[in-house]
Amino acid sequence: MSLSAHFPHKIALLQVALRAHKLKINDYLQDAAELAVISSLLVFLDSKDYRTPITKPRKVIGQYSMLGRTALYAKLAALEARNLIERFEGERAIRFTEQGVALLSAKEDNFVKSEKKEPRRFFRVGTSSFPKEVVPLLTRGISEKQLLSLMSEAKKAKVMIQDQMRKFGQILDRYEGKSLFLVFRSFLRNPDKYQQPAPAAAPAQAFNSVQLQQLSKLTSSDAKCIIRPEEQVRFHEGRWTYSAPELNGGAPQPMTAELLATLYGRIKEASLKAADEFGEIPIRKQNGDLLWDGEQADGRPLARLQADRSRSVTLSWGELYDSLPVACRHWSYLYPEVEVDQRVGRCFVRNGIRYMVELIEAGRALLWFDKGARRSTWVEAGQLDDASLQWCE
Repeated sequence: MSLSAHFPHKIALLQVALRAHKLKINDYLQDAAELAVISSLLVFLDSKDYRTPITKPRKVIGQYSMLGRTALYAKLAALEARNLIERFEGERAIRFTEQGVALLSAKEDNFVKSEKKEPRRFFRVGTSSFPKEVVPLLTRGISEKQLLSLMSEAKKAKVMIQDQMRKFGQILDRYEGKSLFLVFRSFLRNPDKYQQPAPAAAPAQAFNSVQLQQLSKLTSSDAKCIIRPEEQVRFHEGRWTYSAPELNGGAPQPMTAELLATLYGRIKEASLKAADEFGEIPIRKQNGDLLWDGEQADGRPLARLQADRSRSVTLSWGELYDSLPVACRHWSYLYPEVEVDQRVGRCFVRNGIRYMVELIEAGRALLWFDKGARRSTWVEAGQLDDASLQWCE
């Protein structure tokens, strides 16, 4: 059976290039599991439209990727956090983002066509003949005798003096006369001494599946209680970074496991504060409604079934955070000392769409809303005074 009987050649070529690490998207993938997920999603694409919504069940995608349910969901969340894929029209469908589609293209070739070599040219000084590349040495005070000595040094080192001139580079402009002769001779004898040391490689970031889920939570649009507006958690050029004005002037810093634990720990702070304020937090679950009053077991929240308080369920702090009142899931809840407009953190409905006010500054308001996919927009703060807005309690 021919290959085209399964799917178009265009998609097949993409699969081959992906497995050979020839696509731009390969530079954004952290491990083989993420590559397997992307490869599985390619199977269900339309060769004419790479943004085709993929409605296959997660179970099927997991079978193609050879990943278990937990690992698959962690990888999908990580790819979504890096803006490579997005959910479409609810939770079921997945599609590649515009950025993800742009990265489904071949990497730029780093090969440069070899130019036809020009014949070497020489000129005479007195009774000696020199290659034209050493003219800068003569113009900066090197004598004929010194130049002959330098060519002898190059011959001993088994290198071409013309090639070494190119490597010598801008050092040439710093010296002249005898000083230039001595420095260039030293360079020919020990060129490594004059080479700039290669920058140290950044330490590898090896986050496990739980940490990747936490990073996804930190970068999601509903993590407003965890990350303040002036802070930023990003995935850029294959690395997770964190920046804040009070840290190194706001320059992005590599994310570490310790820093991640500190940032994610704010979820626990907000949850405990909410329990102190409200007494009990209702939690809706498929297997029964729960109540949490601040009780913990082994460092995790322990909720009780509403119907039978003798039965308990251990939750993660992330699950509990999603059930907190809206006002508790905003950064201002943990930082009450910062003066905040009372409308920040509140929600309103306009034309059937629910908006949340994330930030108000300099006469403008940042709104989050859900229209098939979660988005944000800036509006004039005065628009929030419109009497037609239906504010949610």
